[in-house]
Amino acid sequence: MLLLCGTVGYRIFGDSEPSYLDCLYMTVITISTIGYQEVVAVDEAPGRIFNMILAFSGIGVMTYLISQITAYVVEGHLKINLINQKIERMVAKLEGHYIICGFGQVGETILADLKRQHLDFVLIDSDESCISELREQGHFVIQGDATDDKILEKAGAKYAAGLFAVTGEDNHNMVITLSARLLNPELKVVSRCEEVANRNKMSRAGADKVISPANIGAIRMINEMVQPTMTTFVDQLFFNQNSERSVSSLQVGHFDGGIKITDIGLRDFPQTLILGVRKDNTDTLLYTPPRDTSLEKVTF
Repeated sequence: MLLLCGTVGYRIFGDSEPSYLDCLYMTVITISTIGYQEVVAVDEAPGRIFNMILAFSGIGVMTYLISQITAYVVEGHLKINLINQKIERMVAKLEGHYIICGFGQVGETILADLKRQHLDFVLIDSDESCISELREQGHFVIQGDATDDKILEKAGAKYAAGLFAVTGEDNHNMVITLSARLLNPELKVVSRCEEVANRNKMSRAGADKVISPANIGAIRMINEMVQPTMTTFVDQLFFNQNSERSVSSLQVGHFDGGIKITDIGLRDFPQTLILGVRKDNTDTLLYTPPRDTSLEKVTF
């Protein structure tokens, strides 16, 4: 705007109607205080007043630009932007990864478990203090608000396998769930819920599962009190990574005509036990299924 105003002003106040190129040149050497020979004569009082105003304005603008550029470089914004761009390029290559929205106590636990299982993940959080530390550890972290569609897109929501909405605010988790569902209808979304009244809302917003840490914690405490043996058994079975016995799920695809459990050949794996079978797209589990159970598309 300063260059434009200066060019037009010299065209108006200059003698003998100078060319626009001369007017632009005169504007540049004036606002930059270079002080070359004037190519546009401004002998009249209005022209000189305009020239002084333009000179002071140019000094102010140039000083402001220099101070901003200096602060930008000194404060490390340039370095941070370069790191962000590098991370975004690497995240753009991911497929079938997981997105963690929020790095609180719940998010930290999820991150540690995904890392233990060697699964790709991207963390979204706005806290600069934890972001820098996690990046130093080699994790993919995107700084920003996870309720923003652009941030979710940068995290690869369109190509991710699942998303954890685990911020400390139910309304944020609800917006994240809805936004993620709109970006990727096939995305599996697990949402954290603090208020029981919001569970149905989150489900309607698109969450596949709604988890209440407080509720789960209370149930765990009750079981520790009244059924300690069963609780210890489940812990060792599911969470003790050093144990030779563990539980895992196996997805079985479509078969022509279907096959039965007896056709799998479990006799060759005497230490393998099928605890249950879940039909595709249902939450109903068939525990200790009979050997003649037909398998189409199920999960063990």
